[in-house]
Amino acid sequence: MSESPQQVGCAVPLGCCGCGCLGLLAVLGLGLVGAGILVWNGIRASGAYRTYQLAVEQLEQNAVVVEQLGDPLRPGWPSRLRFQEDEQAGWACLSFLITGSRRTGEVAVESERGVAGKDSVPLTRTAWQLRHLQVKVDGDPQAIRVIEGGSRCEGEEPPLQPEGEI
Repeated sequence: MSESPQQVGCAVPLGCCGCGCLGLLAVLGLGLVGAGILVWNGIRASGAYRTYQLAVEQLEQNAVVVEQLGDPLRPGWPSRLRFQEDEQAGWACLSFLITGSRRTGEVAVESERGVAGKDSVPLTRTAWQLRHLQVKVDGDPQAIRVIEGGSRCEGEEPPLQPEGEI
């Protein structure tokens, strides 16, 4: 009796023998990583990332926040993010979790960047300014208001131009 030849390759009839599928998965994985890097670099170049940095700096310097949450503070990734900007103005609204050694809170922050100069003075870029910053600590009914400002981010999108100017 003759022995039947052994098969080499996948047992599942998908037309796949391993090498081609792994190569395809590697190309798809690299494409996803590349797209992620492009998105992250876009966010880092935006006012939203600067807003995040400014908020974290303010929170780390605020004694009430540090006391309530516990030192050290560890900020999380932004969970809600809306922003719009052009060459002369912009706004950003974001929220993220922040964890201390004792408790966790949710941060809501708003910033804007406008234009400086009027009439004959040339317009110049201005720095991002925080307009609203608060921390809602888990279990506490009242938020800690680090920067008291009416948040326009809760409702409709704020205009690029400051109110009253055209």
